[in-house]
Amino acid sequence: MIKITITTFWIIIIAIFCNGCSSLKDKLYNPVTDLPKKITERYAIDIVTDKEMALKLADIIYKEQYRNIDFEQLKPFTVNLIADGKVWEIIASSKKVGVPGVDRTYYLRINKNTAEVINLWVKR
Repeated sequence: MIKITITTFWIIIIAIFCNGCSSLKDKLYNPVTDLPKKITERYAIDIVTDKEMALKLADIIYKEQYRNIDFEQLKPFTVNLIADGKVWEIIASSKKVGVPGVDRTYYLRINKNTAEVINLWVKR
C-alpha cells in the first residue's frame, strides 16, 4: 500500500513538473522576434523567389513603416534565407552609417511563399 502511494506521489510530482516546463516554454516565446511554429505555404511556387525581390519589398516596407528614416543611407541591407529556406530575413543597420548615439538595427522577415510580413521590429 505504501509503495503504491509513493509511486503515485512521484507520478503526480513529475506530471506537475512537466506541465510547468511546457508553460514556461510558451512564456519564453516572443511573438515579435520569434518565428511562428509553422510557416504558411499556400502556393505551389514561391511569390518572393529571389534576393532582389526580397530587397525591393523590404525597401518599400521599411520606407512606409519608418517614414522619418532615410534607408538609402543604411544600404546595403543584409539578406538571409532562414527557417529551412522558407523565410527571407532582411536587416538594415544604422551602425554602418556611423551616426553617434544612433545605434539601431531594423529587422524584417518575409514569408517566401506568400510574401506576408512575419516579423518587423527595431533593436536599439
